[in-house]
Amino acid sequence: MRFGLLHFCGLDSFFCGRFASEGHTVEFISIPAFAFEQTMRESIFQYWPHCTIFDVAAWNCFTAVDHNSSETVLLSPAERLHVLVQSERMGFMADLTIHERLLLIEQQEQNSVFLLDNTNVDHVAFGGIPHSVADYVLLLIAKKKGIGVSMHQDLPMIKGGHFIYDSDFSIHTRRNEDKTIKMVKDYKPKAQRQDKWADTYRFVSSQKLGSQIGIYQYLQSEENQNGDALSYYHKWQSNAINLGEVKDIKNSIFIFLHNEPEATVNPVLGASLPRQIDFIRLIRRSVQDSIPIYIKEHPAMFLAAWEDKQVNYNAYRGTNILTDIIRLHNCELLDAETKTDELLEHQPICASIMGTIQSEALIKGCPLISSKAGPLKGAEGVLIVDNSTAYSTLDSAIFNKSRIDLESALTSNQDYVSDMLSQKAFKGSPNAGMSMYHEFSEEELQRNNSSTAKSIIYISNLWKNAPVVS
Repeated sequence: MRFGLLHFCGLDSFFCGRFASEGHTVEFISIPAFAFEQTMRESIFQYWPHCTIFDVAAWNCFTAVDHNSSETVLLSPAERLHVLVQSERMGFMADLTIHERLLLIEQQEQNSVFLLDNTNVDHVAFGGIPHSVADYVLLLIAKKKGIGVSMHQDLPMIKGGHFIYDSDFSIHTRRNEDKTIKMVKDYKPKAQRQDKWADTYRFVSSQKLGSQIGIYQYLQSEENQNGDALSYYHKWQSNAINLGEVKDIKNSIFIFLHNEPEATVNPVLGASLPRQIDFIRLIRRSVQDSIPIYIKEHPAMFLAAWEDKQVNYNAYRGTNILTDIIRLHNCELLDAETKTDELLEHQPICASIMGTIQSEALIKGCPLISSKAGPLKGAEGVLIVDNSTAYSTLDSAIFNKSRIDLESALTSNQDYVSDMLSQKAFKGSPNAGMSMYHEFSEEELQRNNSSTAKSIIYISNLWKNAPVVS
């Protein structure tokens, strides 16, 4: 088979050798800018001298757009609207008009068609769910052209393991359970990356480890001063409530936001919630008005998220979301300095589109509201919400499930969640070589990268043998 790969950071001889040993070729590879220098390109060219190496994020640059382009495009109006909504989260598109964004998306469609037609690949694998606009467009065009697509998503709490989102954009569960894949119950992130995002996650992990250095103190330090970040922090805090002021923590809903641009908020997963504000609104109208909702911001949004907005692959959260949240009835922002561990000790009702907070909440015995794309879908204590439940109520489902019932269902909570995750995990971490969560020895990396390649080949064969769905 002929493969295209995007966002994999373990492209060494063990990764490439696995493909080559089974007679497969890799026609193109997109490598993020931060990982380009660390990528072993000589290993790639040793096996496939013709392989095209590029960064799909370069397609996000508006200055390269041909304003006179009028070629036929493939995406439907609904798909283009979803892509357009994604652009709201990207810093490099913040100043573009709607017309300019549509022009950019159109050219990304054309770039995708050109790439796929010229490489004639059978399968495109993503080392993570698409985060930006260009890679999302490429995924949609590949699926439209009948090319196999899979997404291999890391979960920080499983070292050397990942989930596979298959052709239907749902989590593919292994047929033969591998007991060797286990959740790291007390994982301590140790970033191997050396960029600003790695610094951010080091700070976030230090808070998990009990550090008393707060976000404001961090931003005030000389090496981390950032005017935009401080401005966003002050805007949030000026409208936030302290956890000590919450009257009934246990029977309140706490929605945990993801950082932007966040893979788990991407509509590629089939969720009709392309923005986090949509998830907040959906929960607000799905429960009684008397139930208070508090929004906890992701710490990273006060840190590296405001770095260098002109970069083609960067995070951004417009401050309009603060106004949108405050306008909702009985919905408030939570103090940015609130420690997650302290909050979860109260066993509140937690809500998250996806992310590691879901595992952390269940381990603490908290009821959990999730989107239908989360890896813990089906676990006891997890309530799924999507647009089909928008005008029903979650009230009885939430409040009739007492913490006592939940705790009895989650006997040995950590083992239960670990087993639930391991049933859906495959060996190999797509980004182990540049991990922001774990340190890998050379021996671990070799096994990991070979296993990741094996997982890609496995899911591509399933796609190849499956009936085509239009």
